[in-house]
Amino acid sequence: MIRREEVVGKLVVDAEAKVIGKVVDIVIGQDGTAQLLAEAEVRRGSKTKRLEFLIPHYYVSKIGDVVLLSAEAEVRKR
Repeated sequence: MIRREEVVGKLVVDAEAKVIGKVVDIVIGQDGTAQLLAEAEVRRGSKTKRLEFLIPHYYVSKIGDVVLLSAEAEVRKR
């Protein structure tokens, strides 16, 4: 079991070793499954936009110094 305090603030790294965001919370879906809520900054020209996205538990490969994903996470605006 992993506590919220142990995962919030960790960087999220995809399967290609790219940092895609940072965990900001854990949420429980309507179906009862836990997901990580992550945040990323997206830069387009001189503008920076902050996006939140959900990471289903089945995308998480390992949690250590970072959250390592086993597949590409889909970024959804929230």
